[in-house]
Amino acid sequence: MATSSLNVDVHETLIAAVVVSYDLLNPLIRCIHSLAQSELVNEIWVVENGTDNQITKFLSAIEDGGGCGVIREGNLGWIQGVRAGVDASESPILLLLNDDHVLTPETLERGIEMLFSGYTAVGPEVAKFYGVSGAGIVASEDDWEFISGSGLMIRRSDFEKYGRFGEEFGFGYGEDVDFSCKVLNQGGKLGFVRGSDGDGHISTHNTVRATKDFDLFNEIDCNSRLILARWYRMGQLDHRAPNAVSPPQQAMAVAPRVFVSDGAIGRGLTRYGSSLLSALEGQGVELNSGADKALSCTLGRIWARDAWRDREEWLFTMTEHDVLPPQEVRGAKEADVLVVPSQHSKEVYKAHGITSPIHVVPLGVDTSIFVPGDHRWMGIVPFRFLFVGANTMRKGYDLVISSFYSQFGPPRNDAELYLKMSGVDGLEPGIHRIEDNVVLDNRDITDEEMRDIYYSAHCFVFPSRGEGWGLTLLEAMACGCLCIAPRITGMKDYINSDCALILETTKTGAKIGQFDLGEVDTPVPRDVCEKMAIVFRRYHSLLPIAKKGAEVARQFTWERSARDLTQLMFGGILA
Repeated sequence: MATSSLNVDVHETLIAAVVVSYDLLNPLIRCIHSLAQSELVNEIWVVENGTDNQITKFLSAIEDGGGCGVIREGNLGWIQGVRAGVDASESPILLLLNDDHVLTPETLERGIEMLFSGYTAVGPEVAKFYGVSGAGIVASEDDWEFISGSGLMIRRSDFEKYGRFGEEFGFGYGEDVDFSCKVLNQGGKLGFVRGSDGDGHISTHNTVRATKDFDLFNEIDCNSRLILARWYRMGQLDHRAPNAVSPPQQAMAVAPRVFVSDGAIGRGLTRYGSSLLSALEGQGVELNSGADKALSCTLGRIWARDAWRDREEWLFTMTEHDVLPPQEVRGAKEADVLVVPSQHSKEVYKAHGITSPIHVVPLGVDTSIFVPGDHRWMGIVPFRFLFVGANTMRKGYDLVISSFYSQFGPPRNDAELYLKMSGVDGLEPGIHRIEDNVVLDNRDITDEEMRDIYYSAHCFVFPSRGEGWGLTLLEAMACGCLCIAPRITGMKDYINSDCALILETTKTGAKIGQFDLGEVDTPVPRDVCEKMAIVFRRYHSLLPIAKKGAEVARQFTWERSARDLTQLMFGGILA
């Protein structure tokens, strides 16, 4: 055996395998068979957890034959199932498994070697936690240090030392991320075991977890809030406890806490947060993690109160629609003060039962960069329509493309559609000519490069189905583009027929994933098409509207946003 080279008592390497069983007989048979082949496995405990009659008969048979112990306490779920198995077993090394997880003797031997070579806990797989990674908070789970709970190998004494899996995680989801963070936080060392050919996860995770007593999606949401409260700071999961901090030196001090990581959810929220912090410093506000007021700029569904420190929590957030998913409501209700950029967002949060104060602080543009340009059209170059936004139905890219093709599609060469988009799968970043007069730009660019794209356009078309604020529309207006957009949701606070061509809307059904938004305002396709045709025919006569739009946009600066927010947070000090 590979472990024979270790200078330890052989009894110290004996494994107690705890297998939490659900409703899959064949995977369970393979799991137990593989464990029985290892000389290191001293005892096998199966927790019969929401299983069917076939599995019950199988477990009774191998229990009677002395092959394993069986724990029958009802549908305990993963965490309580692990607890029951750990409490029933005695061997010094613990191996925790779901019933669909097969690990060969060779993999177990490598795991033991690692545990006796300085590692606190090891396992063959990275932890999966879709409530966090699916929101884009971390770029890739492949970069995580966190070990999956199924396949975890650890000394029994260390499992107790680091607090086991937290029972507050209920049936189980994210408890392995939390446990990994606890180990790292207290100086432990995690490692990944190199697998063998016979290893494998046989079934899908959702199938194994689905029982009548277990709501997977609710569990993900609730447990993600626990992870966010404990381990998420400034755009990434961080296993370190907050360091001791010096008290603020100024009366006006804010602790920046949860901000969307770059490119995670949208260009808007990412830039709002960084621009706000810079502008607050310009107003004399000290950014200090020890401050008594904490500010976050993110979505409610990926925010939770700080588990380390009790202080006044301000959440700057927004909504694009009239109906909020329950995860958004839960997050908003945890904040002491809610700040939103528009009257629409304020009304929606109030309608969903938010009782804490809700303040409106309009957001803005960087007016040192986004200033009016020369948009005259002499007919020498194609008339350029510009769309800027993510590759989502909410942004209305489908309406822009269909309307342009209807009016100006190939082979015309006197008009061009320039699509500046993100989230285009399967396409390398660059400028791609899709048709002779249709360009797709999916590069990651600077604000100055974005400004130059606005300057290159004659008309900005933005048939969005809902905006929390509408960053790109305001930027286009600031740059002097003639804009076409609907006067709905957050955009109502700054556009009207004096400064933009307003699109007609109608009510259509919409969803976010499986969540039903009900009916949302959607620009009428016919009107998008007609407005684009009108702009093309009467461009020069409509330029006064573009000029007025630039004047309106210049009223919304980050300095103004910071002044308003500073007054709200520190009005008594400023008075």
